[in-house]
Amino acid sequence: MWFSYDFEGDGFVTYETEAAMTVAVKDILDGLKETAFTDGWPEDIEGIMYGKVTHKVMQVMCKKRPDNLDEDEVDDEGMYFGHWDELASYDFRPVDQPVDQQKE
Repeated sequence: MWFSYDFEGDGFVTYETEAAMTVAVKDILDGLKETAFTDGWPEDIEGIMYGKVTHKVMQVMCKKRPDNLDEDEVDDEGMYFGHWDELASYDFRPVDQPVDQQKE
């Protein structure tokens, strides 16, 4: 997964390939070049970023509310559900590794 960040345009955008990202960044810069002749370069031009996404936040656990909670709304594994129908956990993981192969 690849990305570009354009502060004045579409913001953060992801791409499946490096080639698609490269075309998008070139288009961003070409658009800014057109206005640079009359208005000058934007002060924040160095804030345009692009690159490869290596990690992202992913759901690593989801547990449905069981029917057999105790009076404190805790299951038999000690997880408190309160008023929630399910509990979830998220973590920062490599994007190229399936979640089911990653350890909590």
